[in-house]
Amino acid sequence: MLDRRYRNTPEWEPLAGCDRLGWAALATALDVNLGQPDYSVDQTGWRPRTKPIRGPAKPGVLGVLQAEHNLLVRLNSLPNAMNLRLIVDSQRLLTSQLIPYAERVDPELAEQWRARTATYTRIQRELRNVGGRLGNGAGATAEAANAVSRMKALPSGTVIEPRMLGGFQTLFRGIDERISDVLEAGVDRGAFVQRVSVPRLVSGDGRLVHPVRERFVPVTRAADLEVIRTAREYLRPRPEPAVASPGASRVDLHAAPHPPTA
Repeated sequence: MLDRRYRNTPEWEPLAGCDRLGWAALATALDVNLGQPDYSVDQTGWRPRTKPIRGPAKPGVLGVLQAEHNLLVRLNSLPNAMNLRLIVDSQRLLTSQLIPYAERVDPELAEQWRARTATYTRIQRELRNVGGRLGNGAGATAEAANAVSRMKALPSGTVIEPRMLGGFQTLFRGIDERISDVLEAGVDRGAFVQRVSVPRLVSGDGRLVHPVRERFVPVTRAADLEVIRTAREYLRPRPEPAVASPGASRVDLHAAPHPPTA
């Protein structure tokens, strides 16, 4: 459209293969018109690849946000079961420590973080029966420890602004989703095993206490793990509803005058 509109402009360089582009645009328009329009791309847009924030620790609350951001980035690789337990425990501690700061500004957000603390407490308890050495996650574990230690080092009179609390909430959503994906991927790749009790016959050897016999068995289905059921129900963010109306930029595009067809 812009190429045809400005073709009479002096020294205008027209697009190469304009006819082919026109036919491709027409085919795309016809294909889209066959169904209901989907405007979710208006809200999503393009985002650059997320990278860790390098360099020394930022002062105050910014240092905690820096470590939490780096944790989310480092979770792109699959951690082993031991490091996953440490990461889960760090989220439990960090969320519980942030609740008093949220109560001063946003009590509703504080309630959400109480529920998140309870969820990670439950996941940590359920991960005790999960083992596995596949994966690494040393970088993510280090960033998780940095977030907790920097949070504990904050002065008691520190005030966290609502904008920073919103930043924590955004990072929490991303970490919750990523940990849910890690649990699912660990089962799919055979990286996790589950500890189960094995029945045994008690012999008359004279001992008063007979320890429970335990063994680690492979996990064949994700639904067999209680921790994955918990993550699916409480941890994974609910999908956002599809956008039913076009964004402001698309409305402006439709309202723009079309070039003459002649």
